[in-house]
Parts: sequence; C-alpha cells; structure tokens
Amino acid sequence: MLTEYIKFYFEKDGDIWEKIVQNKDCIESLDIIRNAVMVDGYKLIKWEEWLSEEHD
Repeated sequence: MLTEYIKFYFEKDGDIWEKIVQNKDCIESLDIIRNAVMVDGYKLIKWEEWLSEEHD
C-alpha cells in the first residue's frame, strides 16, 4: 500500500523549520500551515510530496 507524505519548509529570520506529515487528512496539513504562519510568524517557502510503500 502506498502512503502519501508532504514535507513543508518554513522560514523565519533565517531559521528554516521542516515538518513532515502523512497526507491523509488535508485539515491537518492546513492546521500546520495556519499555525506556523498565523501564530508563529513563519513563511511557507516550499513543500515536497511523495509516495512511499508501507512495510508491515
């Protein structure tokens, strides 16, 4: 089974913060972006998406 992941890159005052989430719930992804940008003052600078096989 393939699982989709998203890696977000945020920047604030030269500090880069990365966050990886499983992309099964877009609400979780939007909450991460909202909290980082609106609450913590970071700027979303890019993101990467990829699929990976799950191993049991």
